[in-house]
Amino acid sequence: EWKAWLEEDVRTFVEEGWQAFEGVDWEAVAADVLGMEQDEVWVALEEGQTLAEIAEARGVDPQTIVDAIITAETAWIDEMVAGGELTQEEADEWKAWLEEDVRTFVEEGWMAIDIENVDMD
Repeated sequence: EWKAWLEEDVRTFVEEGWQAFEGVDWEAVAADVLGMEQDEVWVALEEGQTLAEIAEARGVDPQTIVDAIITAETAWIDEMVAGGELTQEEADEWKAWLEEDVRTFVEEGWMAIDIENVDMD
């Protein structure tokens, strides 16, 4: 089931990082929007800045990052539906909480995302 797959991917990301994760690399999308190298973004995040703060310091509206990540993630979800990996119902469920999680990610970081907002049963 897709929910179990998502939970597994989240755990993989936490334990192994993006290198082991298949899907949209939210930091890479943000770096592209910001006109930065991904390593530069990582350094700023490690220093305690949020993506929203980085964006504002660079004169970029944080909503631009949110929109870009949602666009990329939605395209990826749609590809999985087209490939038979997800049903449309599953995709719709995923998309329903996507904006909230992306906004939280941009404004507060990964650790602030409540994985519990997705029923993994």
